[in-house]
Amino acid sequence: MTNFWLLFKTNLLSLVNFNGKRKKSVKVQATKLSVVALLFVIIVGGIGALYSFIFADVLKLTGKIDQLVPTMIGLSSIVAFAFSFYAVANLLYGFKDYDFLASLPVRKTAIILSKLSAMFLVDVAFSLLITIPAIVFYGVSATITFSFIAQSLICAVVSPLLPLTISIVIGALFTFISARIKFKNLVTSFLYLLVFAVAFIVGFSSSEDGNLGLIQKIYFVLPLLTKGCFNVGYLFAFIGVNIIPFVIVILGVSLTFEKMNALCKARPKNKNFNLKSKQGKGELHTLFVKEFKRLATCPLYMMNSLIGCILPIVGVIALAIMFNGFGGEIASILGTLVIPFAPALLVFCFCVAPTTYCAISIEGSAFWLMRTLPIDSKKLLNAKIMVHCVFFVPCAVICSVVLAITFKLNVWLSLLFTAFSVILALFSGVFGLWANLKKPMLDWDNIQKPVKQGVSVLICMLLAFALSAVFGVVGYFMLFGQNTALEFLTKLSLTLYFGILSTVFIVVTAFIYLKMIKNAENTFAKISG
Repeated sequence: MTNFWLLFKTNLLSLVNFNGKRKKSVKVQATKLSVVALLFVIIVGGIGALYSFIFADVLKLTGKIDQLVPTMIGLSSIVAFAFSFYAVANLLYGFKDYDFLASLPVRKTAIILSKLSAMFLVDVAFSLLITIPAIVFYGVSATITFSFIAQSLICAVVSPLLPLTISIVIGALFTFISARIKFKNLVTSFLYLLVFAVAFIVGFSSSEDGNLGLIQKIYFVLPLLTKGCFNVGYLFAFIGVNIIPFVIVILGVSLTFEKMNALCKARPKNKNFNLKSKQGKGELHTLFVKEFKRLATCPLYMMNSLIGCILPIVGVIALAIMFNGFGGEIASILGTLVIPFAPALLVFCFCVAPTTYCAISIEGSAFWLMRTLPIDSKKLLNAKIMVHCVFFVPCAVICSVVLAITFKLNVWLSLLFTAFSVILALFSGVFGLWANLKKPMLDWDNIQKPVKQGVSVLICMLLAFALSAVFGVVGYFMLFGQNTALEFLTKLSLTLYFGILSTVFIVVTAFIYLKMIKNAENTFAKISG
């Protein structure tokens, strides 16, 4: 147990990039961590309160308000799975300090649990911040007891274990399948993408009650969770469903830990290698190809970034299928109800994880090459933004065109909506790169740290949550703001709304980009790596 706590402490300090060698450094870093933690609580808690408010209204109309808290716990578990199912494998297999840890007189179970503990703590914090507002809204609408509160909080704490268990099984299986394949990174990315797309499509297509139905279909233990919030016997059953599979999987992973890591370190030989002549095609093109290969050969980086392209495309296609067959007039009316919320969904998908949010950090200890080689730093930054645009700009156009056709939008609204989507895609790439330049993480021993745990990653996530919440509130009051302080929003036309948004994001994007390019040389000189 002592070894586990030592490893857990080391992993936790490494997770937050904390260095306590100097007293002054301890105070400064503690202050920064407190500010980041406070922002995390405010943003995630605010999102939880917003969704609880919306779901509470819907469930009160159907007489199922007792499902509010379990539904929100299920939502937090789905989000935990979405953010961890392709990251867990990198925690357990192929990490840089494996040889060092394997040589220590420490049980493999302790190493595995210490690696997973930080992710589990983040999932628990997220689950509690989503659950507590739901309990409050439930208490406003119905009679609430102390036992219900206690049982709901216990369910919220143990609920991330099941998604984590499924993530471990999927990660181990895909690692084993792709270990001996030549293009294993691409194969791994494709397998993760396939699982995520199938789960999302099946859940979305089989749900009849929108987001509520989606949660109920994907989170298959929701009926047991609902009973566990009210009944102690079902509570213990829900705890067992989460803990027992987790323990069994951890024991299985510990038995195969050395063999799986040996497979990860093995490299297939290319017996048919031929040296071919290469002809340069310009500095910008070379840098672009380099950045593209970096993205394509790192499954975690690729999946974490491109999920923001996949989700909106799958979502709008599912909407198009759902509303297929409606007449032009009905589709136009439905469009006035759906389109006001489109900015909230797009800004979340595009800004939560652009490809540029860790484009500097991903260089790691080799970043000094970028500073010493005769490379134009402006072209390097442009190459990183271009890779982002290759994926996100077509995604923005596809989503806009499909929604415009589905809901029979007029020409001007379609053009402005498309312009806003493209500008938003550009903004997310520029802002992500700017954030990573300000807060790079070059000293890492596991690819998950720059991709999932850097300060720039948190900044992009907080921005996505904040802007999504703002646009969601604006969309809500555009539709239901009569007789409120924001009644003027009900009189705002969608054409003018997207025109204003496009103008604002053009100005902000141009300002950040020009300032970043102007100071590129000085910024690179200040980054230590």
